[in-house]
Amino acid sequence: MSDAPDEYQHPGGDSGPRLKTVGDIQREMARVYRGMRTGRVPIADGNGLTQTLQYLTKVTQVALELEALEKLDRLEKQRAEQARVDHQAH
Repeated sequence: MSDAPDEYQHPGGDSGPRLKTVGDIQREMARVYRGMRTGRVPIADGNGLTQTLQYLTKVTQVALELEALEKLDRLEKQRAEQARVDHQAH
C-alpha cells in the first residue's frame, strides 16, 4: 500500500498502527472503511485489509479467552491447595 495517499499512511512508516486490543482493531477497520468510502483507499486494498483485521480480531479474542481460562485454572489450583492446607491444619 505504498501508493496510498499520505492521509492514509500511518505514523512510523510501514510498521502500521499498534493493534493490541479488539478495540484497536475495530477502530482500524472503521478507518479503512471510511478510507474506502471516500476513495482514499482502493476497494480491493480495503477488502484485503478488512479481512485481515477480522482475522486479527478473532485471534485476539481467542487469546483473551485463553488468558481468562488460564487465570481461572491458576485460581482453582490455589483454592485447592489452600483447602488442602486448611484440611491438614485441622
